Amino acid sequence: GGGAGAAGKAFVTAGQGGEVVVNVPNESVGLVIGKAGATIKYLEQTSGARIQIAKECPPGSNLRPITLTGGSQQAIQAAQSMILAKVNDGSAVGPP
Repeated sequence: GGGAGAAGKAFVTAGQGGEVVVNVPNESVGLVIGKAGATIKYLEQTSGARIQIAKECPPGSNLRPITLTGGSQQAIQAAQSMILAKVNDGSAVGPP
């Protein structure tokens, strides 16, 4: 691995059904959800994808899987880009 101690980055893996899973460090999940869920609602509306955030991290992990489904491949791609930009680059993605 390496890079211990650095702030965790989000990264993408494939789910068992071929769905896209964005693994987000637990401390960064709040960025994706936003105040009272405002950001995640915005992400879903803007991308057209369905965004499901796991209630907790898998055992032994500090990453929270966020599953992107529904809509088109394009919608999922858009949601994925926005989540990665938000978490990894600190982009101001979200409601105005």
